[in-house]
Amino acid sequence: MITVIASVTNATTITGTYTVTAGGGCASDQGTIAASLVPAINGTWSGPIVTGFGGSNVTLALALTQATTASSDGTYALTGNVTYANSTCSLSGTVNNSFLAGSMLVINGTTVETDSTAGSFTVTSAALNSSSAPTSFGGTYQVIDGQCAGDAEVTTFTKQ
Repeated sequence: MITVIASVTNATTITGTYTVTAGGGCASDQGTIAASLVPAINGTWSGPIVTGFGGSNVTLALALTQATTASSDGTYALTGNVTYANSTCSLSGTVNNSFLAGSMLVINGTTVETDSTAGSFTVTSAALNSSSAPTSFGGTYQVIDGQCAGDAEVTTFTKQ
């Protein structure tokens, strides 16, 4: 059993103590807790990527919207639109089947390619630089399907 005694310090912070009184290997554990409001990551996040066999420098902009309530597993769904600048492969796209879990992100999307076919990409191993006031996140961008299938690199996206 865990007992928590906490108080709301201000509109964005909760502090207090906890005590474990029974069960498992944690019996008699105690300590302090602190919780802070984590803002939604809504907005446009932009970063450089290199796509295509010619190695052109491309900017990928992700206009993300975070769900206001968590799913049953505690993650927050992410949706949005994608735009590419200077790409020889992809023009635009849609973020789907994506989520935020704490400070970790998984972003999946479909794309409209320059030849009007469909493609897809993912951003994995992505982490916000701060959970309380994020300004960037780094991760691995990889093209799954489309004209530049197989392209992959580690990049950083900055909030615009």
